[in-house]
Amino acid sequence: MLLKDQNLQSECVEFIAQSGLGLAHITDVFKLYAALGPGVTVRDLCLRHNLSQLKVDERLLIQFGVKEGLLRRLHKYPILLSNSENFDVQQISYLLTGSHSDDEICCTTGLSGPQLDAMLEDDIHIAVCWK
Repeated sequence: MLLKDQNLQSECVEFIAQSGLGLAHITDVFKLYAALGPGVTVRDLCLRHNLSQLKVDERLLIQFGVKEGLLRRLHKYPILLSNSENFDVQQISYLLTGSHSDDEICCTTGLSGPQLDAMLEDDIHIAVCWK
């Protein structure tokens, strides 16, 4: 898609450009999109590549990729495998079935993303399915 469509390439480098720094090279943009895979966060991408030197705004890179179907977001679906001794986990156990994404759980419970992540990571009775 991006590889063969020159109009899309032009649109991409213009859209993702950092303000006042000029346009990125399309080869650098390909490398950045290729570096994003399952388990690679935007933070990881920023730590591994100097995006400001490449003249790329990371937020706009992701927005363009999602908008044009070059990227898709993976969601976490936590599953409670057995009874947990953690009181906070017990309170939300009805949501830990693998049918509710982390975003949905945060909206339902009022927990922030980092709070839920810490809760999930600290409990050995919880597995996470990414889809």
